[in-house]
Amino acid sequence: MNKIGTVCMVGDFVNGEFKKAKDTTIGTVTQASMVKLCGVDSIDEVTPELVQANFKKLSDKLTPKVKQNLNALYKQLLYISEMPSQCHLFRISSELLPMFDHPLFSVIYDESLLKLVDVLLLRCKRIIDKHGITVCTHPDCFNIINSDKETVRTKSYKALYMHKYFMERLTTSDKTSINIHLNGHLDHLPELDQGLHSDLIPWLSFENEDKNGKVFTGSVENTLEVCERYGIKMLFDLHHHYALTGDQLSINDSLVDRIVATWKGHTPIMHLSQGRDNPTDKKHSDMITDTDLIEYASDFLHIAHLEIEAKAKTTAVKDFYHNVKQCELDHL
Repeated sequence: MNKIGTVCMVGDFVNGEFKKAKDTTIGTVTQASMVKLCGVDSIDEVTPELVQANFKKLSDKLTPKVKQNLNALYKQLLYISEMPSQCHLFRISSELLPMFDHPLFSVIYDESLLKLVDVLLLRCKRIIDKHGITVCTHPDCFNIINSDKETVRTKSYKALYMHKYFMERLTTSDKTSINIHLNGHLDHLPELDQGLHSDLIPWLSFENEDKNGKVFTGSVENTLEVCERYGIKMLFDLHHHYALTGDQLSINDSLVDRIVATWKGHTPIMHLSQGRDNPTDKKHSDMITDTDLIEYASDFLHIAHLEIEAKAKTTAVKDFYHNVKQCELDHL
């Protein structure tokens, strides 16, 4: 069995509510709060000179949150390390380094703050290496590198480099991915066509979508074609495909072979979720309870890691793990 993992949070799901484990909350710093510290009302009034004039106040606001987040990640990884070894897969929150990719406030990450970041990331890496934890990350839905708007693509690449910064200090590109959707209108990637950002390619994966686009639809077939064209890994989301098409993709389908091939001999990461109200519901359920889905998904654990997208987080992972083990026993 490959690994089963959870998304961004650890803790217990009790009586329909998820409670994070102590000291594992990843927080953020809002743009509005930083603007206020600059003594103006709008981000449009903020200039590089104004940022420098208020550098200490901005740093005093940002630095404690960055430190809190990196310590929270350490506690999250410790929590994961105490789960069964087959559950040592974890998605790191995109909020880990607030303002790192902001066009104005990113300068707060000066040499001193970056040294702190690197020290605390190395602390996390020691836990990852010691316990064989596979980590991955998933920038938010606003990162669209196949957008027809250059401004959106530029901002997206800046965010991807932020993720690359912390990921390359925790793991290597062959073991993971920085995963995004192709939610834009283009069936190609202009910057990669121009030979730009080639250093990102080993880190990226593109995930199939569960909705039809106005111009480009990120179906399994379309997403896979883009991945193959640019030498980028494809992350197959089992539920997105089902929600879009009403069909489950057989593990024996040639498309699965092609998806696995994009990982170039390394173990792929795939996503599993269950519709909340019905099988094709796009909203995630609390747990993976459908016995047919558990049996279907368990086959994919022979070829890939499965990241469980469920509201119960680590509770859902542990429950799914025990159900898969029982499924294996039943087939002996």
